Amino acid sequence: MKKTAEFVCTISISLILLVPTRSMINLAVETIRQMCDYSKLLLPVMTTALAAQGGMGKSAALYGATAAINTVVSAVVSGLLIPMVYIYLVLSMANSAAGEDSLKKLRDFVKWLTVWALKLCLYGFTGFMGFTGVVSGSTDAAALKATKMAISGGVPVKGGI
Repeated sequence: MKKTAEFVCTISISLILLVPTRSMINLAVETIRQMCDYSKLLLPVMTTALAAQGGMGKSAALYGATAAINTVVSAVVSGLLIPMVYIYLVLSMANSAAGEDSLKKLRDFVKWLTVWALKLCLYGFTGFMGFTGVVSGSTDAAALKATKMAISGGVPVKGGI
């Protein structure tokens, strides 16, 4: 009888706490969606301003890469990581209700996998943006130097450009 009461209490408390947890997860999903939408609106403005400053290569690379990675990261978070959070919560509730640590390893593995996947997405995005900035910045500098050399060779200017 005591075991049944513990099981019912554990499930009841878990279900009561699941309602606010679900609303927080939905808030996180909505926030991610709004950030992606904002990024999609702001990205053309940023790349146009960058191109106007002379960074043609950088602006093209920034726009293409950021748009692609933004789409992939938002799809991975909403399609894979959020369901994994729910799986983790269910495994935690089941492990607590069982009264033993029979699902502890599986629960911990799902947690590790979720955290690892989120870190991989963020490290990949940050690394790619850094790499794109370095490579495209060098390309823009080389293009600017080549343009200066072409103009200085074709247009007589006293002094130099």
